[in-house]
Amino acid sequence: MSVAVAEVKVETQVVIKNPVSKSKRWLPLTLVLAVSYGLVLANFPIDVFKDRDNYLNYVLNSDIILSINASAGLLTLFANEPLWLLLNTLMKQVFEPEQAIRFYIFMSATTFSFLFLRKDPGNIVWLVLFLFVPQIVKNYIIHLRQGVAISIFFIGWTLVGGKKRWMVMMLTPFIHASFFFVLILLVLNKFTTRLRLSGVLRISVFFVAGLLFTLSVGYLAAAVGARQANEYAFSAEGISGLGFIFWLTILFVFIFQGASFIKRYSFEVFVLIFYLCAYFFIEVSGRVFESTLFIVLLAGLTMKGWGKLAFLSSILFYSVFSYALRFDQPWLGFGV
Repeated sequence: MSVAVAEVKVETQVVIKNPVSKSKRWLPLTLVLAVSYGLVLANFPIDVFKDRDNYLNYVLNSDIILSINASAGLLTLFANEPLWLLLNTLMKQVFEPEQAIRFYIFMSATTFSFLFLRKDPGNIVWLVLFLFVPQIVKNYIIHLRQGVAISIFFIGWTLVGGKKRWMVMMLTPFIHASFFFVLILLVLNKFTTRLRLSGVLRISVFFVAGLLFTLSVGYLAAAVGARQANEYAFSAEGISGLGFIFWLTILFVFIFQGASFIKRYSFEVFVLIFYLCAYFFIEVSGRVFESTLFIVLLAGLTMKGWGKLAFLSSILFYSVFSYALRFDQPWLGFGV
């Protein structure tokens, strides 16, 4: 009897002495994949993609833009992504404009993909495929400012806890303005969680919040002097509705997972409802949704059975179909 007890103790000690987590086992592969992703995207030609002239201009003239915004007042300064302008001002001192663009792409794409692949190593094949979903990869090809902000937001979301987590995430609206709304949604979601509202009531609150955003965002942008007030029409003319049907389907799949899933992933459900409420009314809602799409994808991977199968097959079909529609366009629709 004593021998058996001793054997159990020895076995227990061995397990405790040499713990090897799944994430550590996958670390070399995720690092290689992330660096490769960043390197490939950063080494594409600079002048063949949409909006690159705009980003080159930021590197060259952000100090001037920052000065103009500051002279217009603090509200205008902070509403027009001052941290992004400051980053470009610093980049100008270190890099040539094209090198700065490549640096942004490499750092943001590598950081994002590394954190993304580390979240669920057991589904690494699907995570790699998700990196090429059009609304994900475009952040490291054409919407570079948004890609930088997403990578910083993801650092806060993943690596830092408590107040420090919020401090990191609160930097992001000053890089990309969509995160003002992301943070508002986070706070509202946290508030409804503390109130312990029922699932139906929380969904109703989310729906009302989406409608209020739709009605007010244009006025808010104009009131604070945000550049988006002049750059966007705050309408969604010419939208086909296919995206609405697709993401509505994903929302239903999430809801049918039951109350426990909705409670655990309430923010992911919230951003889906928010996006769908504003889909036919304002184009900027898409930018807000794209800033949080990665956490929706991660939530979908946690489902079991038919839900996960429906989710993965839908995302795969959506991505392939999106690329097929743009197959004859330069660089699959990302080019000029």
